[in-house]
Amino acid sequence: MPGDREKSIARGADDCVPRPVDVDQLLTVVCAVLDPEGVEPSPEKHTEENEAPSP
Repeated sequence: MPGDREKSIARGADDCVPRPVDVDQLLTVVCAVLDPEGVEPSPEKHTEENEAPSP
């Protein structure tokens, strides 16, 4: 609804994702909240060397 985002922000929300949810927008907002500086972690390759040893 028009004005919902502004009302949410005014009440203390960091951002607002309206319905129907756009998954890309949702992930962008969640990432921005969790990492406000926008630093992306370096991708790690999944290899046997990265796995913990088995007991």
